[in-house]
Amino acid sequence: MPASKNNEQPQLLFVDGTFEELAKEMAEYLKAEEATQLLSKDKVSKEDVLAKLVAASAGLSTVPEKEYTAASNLMIHLVLQSADPKKYLQTLCANLAKVPVNSSVHGPGLSLNALATVFNLLPPEDVIRARIFLEIVKFLRAHNMFDSMRLYLDKLGEWLESWDASEEIERMVYENVAEAALEAGEEAISYDFILKALRTFDADEKDEITSEDAQRLSLRAIKMAILSNTHFLFQDLRAIPSVQALSDSHPVYSQLLDIFAEQDLEDYNDFTEEHEGWVEQQKLDHDKLHRKMRLLTFASLAAATPSREIEYAKIAKALQIPQEHVEMWAIDVIRAGLVEGKLSQQRNKFLVHKVTYRVFGQKQYQELSTRVDHWRATLQNVLGVLRQEQANAKAQKEREIQELERKLNNAGEHVEMWAIDVIRAGLVEGKLSQQRNKFLVHKVTYRVFGQKQYQELSTRVDHWRATLQNVLGVLRQEQANAKAQKEREIQELERKLNNAGVSGGQGGGNRRQQNPQSQQRERTDNDD
Repeated sequence: MPASKNNEQPQLLFVDGTFEELAKEMAEYLKAEEATQLLSKDKVSKEDVLAKLVAASAGLSTVPEKEYTAASNLMIHLVLQSADPKKYLQTLCANLAKVPVNSSVHGPGLSLNALATVFNLLPPEDVIRARIFLEIVKFLRAHNMFDSMRLYLDKLGEWLESWDASEEIERMVYENVAEAALEAGEEAISYDFILKALRTFDADEKDEITSEDAQRLSLRAIKMAILSNTHFLFQDLRAIPSVQALSDSHPVYSQLLDIFAEQDLEDYNDFTEEHEGWVEQQKLDHDKLHRKMRLLTFASLAAATPSREIEYAKIAKALQIPQEHVEMWAIDVIRAGLVEGKLSQQRNKFLVHKVTYRVFGQKQYQELSTRVDHWRATLQNVLGVLRQEQANAKAQKEREIQELERKLNNAGEHVEMWAIDVIRAGLVEGKLSQQRNKFLVHKVTYRVFGQKQYQELSTRVDHWRATLQNVLGVLRQEQANAKAQKEREIQELERKLNNAGVSGGQGGGNRRQQNPQSQQRERTDNDD
């Protein structure tokens, strides 16, 4: 159940009743006589009653399996009614961690659910959650239930931040998770959480990074890293301040870490000779370390080879093995994920495709720069070859076209005859253009109509559509131009008529004034 978002104490929704009623029921169920006596008094101290009930909560481990969840939830509910429930939670969680004796199969799951209920009912930002989480981790370790914790590991950092937990609590949580993971056989997860614990030490505080806890965890991390069958990179470990501080307090361990980080098998052999018996004294597995150094040396050799081809003899010398064992070690280094490549048995060489750099500094940068220059020159050569081939192909194509045109010209006298034959056969409709030396196709019969022909027809229809749209646009433009021209002509005619009407009226007036007799004859004629 998620914790309440308001300032009030979270409640179990399915618990109903006053504190006194529920406490009395719990006391009678657990047969807690002292709590029962306190509840029989007129004035009851809630804290005194809770102290007695929590002390008696160990009896929850003896209740029937089907009653355990209800009883434990009621007990948790009562404790959360306290003004300060923190003082009861440690004892309560210790009692809830005791597996119910009447449930041999589901007992651990019931106890875990009860502990999870306590955790979930506390406010999300309450730092006491860290303590409850530690109790849960201890319980999971005791019962080999690490898988139940796995889903919540990604949220742990966010939880610790929301709890505003101290560095000490963070370190304690991380270390306990690392222990649980290691006991579950999850070495990689364990190592990651050891590193998280180491990073909780303040790098600016020399006393912290040189403290006993810091040195203890640093040595543990080094041992885990160099003995791991899957861990081959050590730069993250070397970057931690408390590990760097080992150069003063534990110089031999610091020297060994440097060898595994960036040196080779010969350096490791010199180390074991210089510190004879030290590896055995520290209970380190020499055979495992020696084998790991061979794999790391192989990776360094592959990274330092610009040609990406390593002779078997060179590998055998670097790994200090017989040449007939080279292929076996090549397979091992590929399985370890340090190198990708393949064996060339005919040439007695190992061809490197990809390699993991153990460390990347000035030396490796120069090697990479040299390799990039080599690749650039190779690509330029390839580009030159491709361009030459492209030019050759273009010239060849032009020659083929010219040859085809020559053949067609020679066969031109027969074209018209074949054109007539194919028209008679009804396969094509069209006409010959002798002036242009072309055959104009009007209609054609498709021999097959599939996807290709559909695409050709679609392209042709699109072309026709575009052509018709262009023609339509031209016609519309011509129509608009003709209309505009006609309007201009009408306007010009009207202008001329208007001008002609004015001048004609004036002339008529003059004629009437000049020929009155003609006007009289015109009126007489009209009267007749």
